[in-house]
Amino acid sequence: MLDFEDHYENRRYSTPFLVYKWMDWWPTFDILASYGHILNNFIVVWLAINFNVSLYMGFNIVCVCAFYAIAIVRL
Repeated sequence: MLDFEDHYENRRYSTPFLVYKWMDWWPTFDILASYGHILNNFIVVWLAINFNVSLYMGFNIVCVCAFYAIAIVRL
């Protein structure tokens, strides 16, 4: 049978421990989860504008811009 110290060492890097350890970062993770698609689509739009090498990339930027235009009107 393991004593308390061995038990703690074995469980120290378990998932619940790591979640608890990073609890101060939860608001940041929540913001990234909520608004991460904006950053992701900004990168897509920037790449499509600066490196438009195919019709698909041009169509992609039009669709992303249309999506945000519709979302802004709805909200």
